[in-house]
Amino acid sequence: MDKIVHPYSEHFSNNVLNYIEDNAIIYEEIYGSHETFNPEISKPLKSSLNKDGLVSAYAKMAIENKKFILIVEVGESNWFNYKNQIKIHELSEQTGITEDKIVYITNDVMCDVVYDKWFTNQTKYKTKINFINYPCLLVGNKKDSREIRWGEPSPGYFNIEKYQDREVLPTKKFMCLIGHRTKQRDFLWNFLKDKSGHTSYLGRKIALPNSVSWKTSEESLIKFGNSDPSTDRLRNYYRDSYFSIVPEGEGGGQLSEKVHKPLLHGHPFILFSYNDDIGEYATGVLSRLKEWGFETFPELFDESYDEISDVDERRNNFRQQILRLYNMETKELQKLCESVVEKCIHNQKTILSLEIPDEQLISKLESLKNG
Repeated sequence: MDKIVHPYSEHFSNNVLNYIEDNAIIYEEIYGSHETFNPEISKPLKSSLNKDGLVSAYAKMAIENKKFILIVEVGESNWFNYKNQIKIHELSEQTGITEDKIVYITNDVMCDVVYDKWFTNQTKYKTKINFINYPCLLVGNKKDSREIRWGEPSPGYFNIEKYQDREVLPTKKFMCLIGHRTKQRDFLWNFLKDKSGHTSYLGRKIALPNSVSWKTSEESLIKFGNSDPSTDRLRNYYRDSYFSIVPEGEGGGQLSEKVHKPLLHGHPFILFSYNDDIGEYATGVLSRLKEWGFETFPELFDESYDEISDVDERRNNFRQQILRLYNMETKELQKLCESVVEKCIHNQKTILSLEIPDEQLISKLESLKNG
């Protein structure tokens, strides 16, 4: 039996939860955004940040002889847009609880860089909050994947078929699943909508036919975007396309269920990752995936795009790369995809047994505890 049962058990591995039980207090949210992403009944984390909550967490930390208060942002990484760091600094001033006792955990892979830049450019606050990235969304979907891999649908649902073993080869060049509507995703949709690919855009009420299970509905998918391995029925779409274009969330440089899908289904991919909070493309995202043990695909894409922050330059680079593959002869594209199939299999195995983010998080918390 697990040492603890906690609302965040869907977003942390058991190893991390056990470490937290021994060393930290999790700041309690009021509105339960950690339990559901249903916008009708939950509110952003910022709505739960208040003086009484921080004082209560600190008192509990002292009584239980713990080392940290963890403030956990499990969904879209909107901390910078919502000015959560400023709110926490203000609460620290009001309560006398120093910021070095607070750890902010978020899906944003660049959170420490963005926060450090913000902190350096201000003079009011003197002590830093500890910002740490942990892929809560990837870990949550990994748990769902494990349940499905051996349960429903039947074992083998996520198996990768090598091209030489297929009776039917893909008929489409690409696949792109676009969620809620944004300016950058409108650009992506306008660029892709007339091209022969499997493209959805929930923000425009366009879903791929028969892409959800009986557990949900197309109407619910479009309204809430509640897509995860337990409800998706995307296998045939991935089998019928060669590569994925992945528009990640725009709240920070995050990695979520959006990139989880091609990793799980064995697709090479290019990331369209925009950081709306700071008005530029999220950089260094591929580097973080590599840190966690995943393989990326320079055989198909010039991955220098991952370091381009300028919006227009990144868009132009993106167009050129997609058009190059889209206009490529199918046999040539197939040959390229065949050359990376072992990488795809490696990624699938890695996402089903993801451990490095746990090790990194525990190591960083240990360093803070002993520092």
